[in-house]
Amino acid sequence: MVSFRAMAAVSIALWVADPPPSLRVIRTTPDAEAAPTTVISVTFDRPVVGSLDRAVDPATVLSIVPAVPGTLEWRDPVTLRLKPAAPLSAGVSYAVTVNPSFSSLDGARLSEPYHFGFRVAGPRVLAGLPVAEDQSPRFVTPNETFRLALSSSADLAALVRLAYIEPGATCPRRGVIRLTALNQRAISDSAPWQLREAGGWDRDRSADGLRRVVSLRPAEPLPLACAAELVTPTFVDPASPGPLRRWGFATYGAFAVDTSTCGGGGTCPTGPIQLRFTTPVRGAEILRHVRVLPKVAFTVADSNEVSETWTLLADLKPRTGYLVEVDPILTDGFGQRLTGNTRRTVVTTGFSPSVSYPSGRLTIERNGPRTLPVTYVNVDTIEVIQAAVPESLEAKLLSRSWYAWNDDWTALEPKATRRKYPVTPTRDRHGVYGVPFPAGLYAVKIVSRALPKPK
Repeated sequence: MVSFRAMAAVSIALWVADPPPSLRVIRTTPDAEAAPTTVISVTFDRPVVGSLDRAVDPATVLSIVPAVPGTLEWRDPVTLRLKPAAPLSAGVSYAVTVNPSFSSLDGARLSEPYHFGFRVAGPRVLAGLPVAEDQSPRFVTPNETFRLALSSSADLAALVRLAYIEPGATCPRRGVIRLTALNQRAISDSAPWQLREAGGWDRDRSADGLRRVVSLRPAEPLPLACAAELVTPTFVDPASPGPLRRWGFATYGAFAVDTSTCGGGGTCPTGPIQLRFTTPVRGAEILRHVRVLPKVAFTVADSNEVSETWTLLADLKPRTGYLVEVDPILTDGFGQRLTGNTRRTVVTTGFSPSVSYPSGRLTIERNGPRTLPVTYVNVDTIEVIQAAVPESLEAKLLSRSWYAWNDDWTALEPKATRRKYPVTPTRDRHGVYGVPFPAGLYAVKIVSRALPKPK
């Protein structure tokens, strides 16, 4: 007889955890085009370092070709950053590799090496002098020196290949005019503000020390009376120059009297005379070689200034013709003698009709004529609109500036009285009329039918 012992079956279940998903790079800097001062960084999708004693050696993570000396460190648990010790070389392409030889805090690794690259663009053209995007001089000399402010030092040979002068259609010289590089220097504190502030007020000022100013001159003299453009690349970079920039200018032409007007046009009863030339003249030469007939003494604002437009400050008579005579021996700022007609006429106008009187709060004497002086010219009647101020408004009006009285006047005007006073209409002569008022507080407006109606 055979006996069997019952045995209980025992099963053991084992669960093997899935490996963490692969570590990923989610962001890199810079983009494809970089500046010389760029910072190189790599950001992962999860923490790689948790503390200094558990930090992954950054040198085993990142490699760059060509090599970039600098400070390589973990900026935070997920970001590795390289701050170059010196500006990156313009025009050079860099290849960056993230090696898969490390793991994140949860043990994840890159599935394969991660590669990205960028290229450092050539220096950016920031500004120019005397020609720039917002400066179009009209009196450039044939051998003018053009200065360009750059974001960093440039290959001058590349710059003169990329930049040039292009004459306009009306210029006597056709075809591109090449430029010659004279020098390249740091931008000094004494440089004109257009160069000192090149790059704008919101620029990265830590990179100011990299900026340079390059001086260029035409390889041949520019023709006179020529409208042209200074053409520059956005970047001094033969491989990636960017869009061309075109800055207009003109060389000076022959010296002649252009125009003469009374004032700036419009009403001009007593001057001054605006005299305009085709090229700039020094003020001292204007005083020496310009006459106004009938003879009138005049002055200018600054005899040392050089300008093509001059204001002859003189006391002229209304409705009178004057002859402006310029001595032909006058020379301009470029040493050119005067050409063409050297005489111009100017005719003054009469005074525009006007009425004026003190504004704001005014106290009239209680004992005496009790008059408000009103000055007028070229009107034959003045109309006084007078509204008595009720006691309820006195404190309000007296405590506020007269600039804020419009609403109060609108409320008072319907009850105002109107009085007309004939005045002596002597043409172009100012007169004064005393408008009488009774005792009391009044809001007053004085007009005339001869004045133009407000629009």
